[in-house]
Amino acid sequence: MSLPLITIILTLFNNENSIIDTLKSVLDQTYPNIEILITDNGSFDNTVNVLEKYIKRNSNIRLLFEDAIPTVQAQKSTLIRAKGKYITFLESGKLLSKNYIEYAISKLEESDAQIISTEYFSLPFYTFYHSNNISKKSPQEKIKIISNTEYLKNLYLKSEHNYQSCITLWNKIINKDWLLSTTYLKETSELVTSYDIIKQPSTILTTNQILICDVKYDEYYENICFNYENMDKIEFLEHLLIQAKEENNSKAMYNTSIRLLKYLLFVRKQLSYSDLEILNPDELRNKVNLKFHSIYKFLSTKYPDTKIEYEQYKKEYNKLLNFEKKHFKTNLLFTDRQQEDPLPIFLQKK
Repeated sequence: MSLPLITIILTLFNNENSIIDTLKSVLDQTYPNIEILITDNGSFDNTVNVLEKYIKRNSNIRLLFEDAIPTVQAQKSTLIRAKGKYITFLESGKLLSKNYIEYAISKLEESDAQIISTEYFSLPFYTFYHSNNISKKSPQEKIKIISNTEYLKNLYLKSEHNYQSCITLWNKIINKDWLLSTTYLKETSELVTSYDIIKQPSTILTTNQILICDVKYDEYYENICFNYENMDKIEFLEHLLIQAKEENNSKAMYNTSIRLLKYLLFVRKQLSYSDLEILNPDELRNKVNLKFHSIYKFLSTKYPDTKIEYEQYKKEYNKLLNFEKKHFKTNLLFTDRQQEDPLPIFLQKK
């Protein structure tokens, strides 16, 4: 009996530092029937060049090109070309256990589930080259089949790991025919989440086996560099909060509000650099400020008894604004700098 084909979909943008390790982990799989579709989404670094020797040596790798379109759109255009019975949307920087695909497909083939979701752990890049750090022993196996509605409850849990595990695509293997039969391709959302897939009615096989290592190659730059997709993530969390309100789910409202408040603080720190080279930085700072204060007010009004948990974020936020205000006053000594870096809207006197 022949083994079903799986298509690994990799969408890349300036991933020259991490793609080879990820590709090697795919090529080292114990599962033999693999197709690899790599879409370069407008990279301007050395990503394509570092891939060339692997493409020449492996006939199961195809390289496709897009012109810097949104990530989800690039994934969808690649999905249409996939030949596998199963697909997975892998990301550069993820390392697969050698038996990951073999294990996941065997479990899917034994069940009626359309999706399998596996466990993973994260690793800072500076510890990556210590070989004893790039594997983690799994606990005693626990597998269950649940509905997508049940699975989506992970979005409202306090645990950041459970939330991230639910929202990502790279820890899931999906039945392609099922996915193509849904409304997924017609969805217009460009949020970098798996929500448009997971919200489709389905059964999901979940396992606690730790089969992926998420290496944080660019963690430092992700923490300090603003990306416009961050605003999409804020919008997504706002959507979840509205949904929790409609369901009158107090616990979900609280956990989502805390998560949103923390993320707004994170993004606001990225926007604090005075020489930020983005369109309308003052407008974005003001927008994030308004959202932060709105969520803080919601929490302090509805959940005053737990103020000690979220008050720390308000204090940190105020420190940031005070620092910016002092920084601006210092820059007034330099007229050129004053012209380049006008007073942000939220600091202007009414």
